[in-house]
Amino acid sequence: MKACQICIGIAIALVSSTLAATGSNPAGHLPTHIVVAPGADPWSGKLRGMQFLPALGTLDAPAPPDLWEASRQLHGVSPDARQLWTFHRSRSGVRTPVRLRWAALSPDQQTEIATGDELGTRHVDYLRGVRQHEHDDPTLRPRKSVLGAMPGARVQLLGPPGFALDASHEPFRQQQARRPWMVYIGANDGMLHGFDALSGMERFAVIPDAALPAAVRNISLGQPVPAPICSRPVAADALVGMQWRSLLACPNGEMGSGMFLVDVTDPTSSTPPPMLAYDASNDPSVGHMAGPIPIVPVNNGGDGHRRWFAISGNGEGSERAESRLLLVELDQPGTALSIQVPPVASRGGLGAPAVALGPHGTATFAYVADAHGQLWRFDLRGAPPWSHALGSNDTERRTPFFTATSRGGSVQRILSPILLASTAGGPLLVFTAVGADGHATLYGVADTNMSRRNLWRDSLEGLSTSEVLDGVVIKPGSNSVAGWRIDLPTGQRPDDLTAAGLNSLLLTTRDAADRERTYLLDAKTGLPVTKDGRTGRVVLGAPLITIQSAPPAETPRGGATQATHTVLWQLDGERVQQLESRTYTRQLGRLSWREVTEAGAR
Repeated sequence: MKACQICIGIAIALVSSTLAATGSNPAGHLPTHIVVAPGADPWSGKLRGMQFLPALGTLDAPAPPDLWEASRQLHGVSPDARQLWTFHRSRSGVRTPVRLRWAALSPDQQTEIATGDELGTRHVDYLRGVRQHEHDDPTLRPRKSVLGAMPGARVQLLGPPGFALDASHEPFRQQQARRPWMVYIGANDGMLHGFDALSGMERFAVIPDAALPAAVRNISLGQPVPAPICSRPVAADALVGMQWRSLLACPNGEMGSGMFLVDVTDPTSSTPPPMLAYDASNDPSVGHMAGPIPIVPVNNGGDGHRRWFAISGNGEGSERAESRLLLVELDQPGTALSIQVPPVASRGGLGAPAVALGPHGTATFAYVADAHGQLWRFDLRGAPPWSHALGSNDTERRTPFFTATSRGGSVQRILSPILLASTAGGPLLVFTAVGADGHATLYGVADTNMSRRNLWRDSLEGLSTSEVLDGVVIKPGSNSVAGWRIDLPTGQRPDDLTAAGLNSLLLTTRDAADRERTYLLDAKTGLPVTKDGRTGRVVLGAPLITIQSAPPAETPRGGATQATHTVLWQLDGERVQQLESRTYTRQLGRLSWREVTEAGAR
């Protein structure tokens, strides 16, 4: 049995079921889980790589030792030896990747972050990891580690391309067959870090220019602790012009407006990686973006030609900001195509999208939420400029696909991410939403009719919840082809939502006592995987997921099936304890199942 690739809240399982677990293959030495842990102060973090591959039937096991811990690996590394990059942004808006040094910034950038060269050098050196000024400058925040905190951040593991996307991609895949495995994660120091997955050593880090002012401001005492930059990185191979490249897309989140992309085709290079950014300096309507940001191909006319874009809503902005879907062009830096929601229907910006792909791998629909609980469906099956993306008439273009409201009638704000699952009838969107009255709901909304709009809570099957001593019992309600909803118990707020293998998802919440609870649910029905319908247990440590696939078994009719075992654990001190488990059996050779994915690109 081998662990499959998954992503779980504070912990990420990394090793694919197609990778060898022993022998000379580097994958056999990779961590199966990367665990984000708090550091010795609120601004510092730890990143632990470990291997946890329990035998089936295990209920309790010793905690595995760390293979590496990234903040410890960074300790003592000379700032001058680190590969740290940012953008030089000229007055005309042209961006050039440069080393993270005060002298490398443009005069306008320097003016944004400091009042003079001496102070500016000191502040940028602090970001680079120079420690001496923490002790002789009382205005600077002392720190226990140069690695920033990463609460809620996701890990993106990237190694050699696993399979050919098409015939033109195969030579690139072969050229990159020996590329080292990397772990990418964002931190609240403003940096996207790239760590070697085998050793935990930092190979490089990037601070986008849009985040530099906030990163410098945060080195002073008394600043509120922000969320990490690039909290949900997305990696994909994409055709940029005539060349295949491996790209990483990152939202700037609270640290700045917009997004940035990093070319990670060669993470070992000592030269700056090619980078691209799109933020408020390119488009005033761009606000604070959340992730994930899918990188997908889109039809570019009826000749079958495809173009690759990074797709995102334009982010949270002012109340009067336009609400747009942006398709950032990979081969033309600083440019994007956009589709606007009519201002009479939505303002304030759009969030992170879920993008459904068609049979040939091109984008078909993008589903994006605004600041008013409305979910918009953009039809991308045509060609630019997609004049009918929201409908063929004014009424259709003003009508959202779904509106989230609480049981008390309050409009609910839809939170990122929107997970996407494929069903026989069409895409299923899974997301959380919270109202001003504090009531929170987990939704599973099916798009079984591409012309249907204006769905809301009463369109869905209402699953009932009841709190018990050690969790929450969830039971089915009246069936609805439009999907399902779960109103969370009073006082519980969504903390994280992630895919957990085949047709499963993991929801974590915080209750009124700030205790973390975990819900392991079937994505298609919303129901718990346990027979008694019990889930929502309090976890004292980090939740972990293992996914183990049994060897294929022949059926009496000559076919084959495969059982996959998904297990939820908690890592609590020196022990790892099983909380819930699920066995999912699928028939091999059919395409009637799909994994739940964050970006919807599968």
